[in-house]
Amino acid sequence: MYYKIIITFLFWGLASLPAYSSELDKAFKKLISNCNQKDFVINLDKSQEVFDRDFVKFTPGNLNLLRFKETAKKKNMLWNYLRIFFPFHIPKSDITKSNYMDCYLEFSKFRTDFSEENNSKWQVCLRAFYRDSLPEFEKKIFKCADQIVKTKTKQ
Repeated sequence: MYYKIIITFLFWGLASLPAYSSELDKAFKKLISNCNQKDFVINLDKSQEVFDRDFVKFTPGNLNLLRFKETAKKKNMLWNYLRIFFPFHIPKSDITKSNYMDCYLEFSKFRTDFSEENNSKWQVCLRAFYRDSLPEFEKKIFKCADQIVKTKTKQ
């Protein structure tokens, strides 16, 4: 009986999550469509603007509920964006926050110099969380980062 009550409240809570805009998805798709240093930085900054605008709609409770919507095969894109690019917004109660912050620090170093070493460190850090089941978005962003590094080393 208590189980049914808890499930009912859980589904009610998930249903009441504020929707984030498709504009955010578009911003991140644009991020991985132009894989050169200049465009990547510009598009990441624009993505952050859209993310920040959408993010203010979420309470810490809403953010915690996002993880319940995830399964091994179906990732919640807002949560993906959050943990990869903006982990400082992850609720303090989330035990993975510091791990993603470590990866974000590696990403920040990569974003500064686009070196092969920093790209590798960032990717290794994030891959450790997923083992062999890397989500599609991460595959695409890693492919883009690899392309930026290759282009830079050819110049």
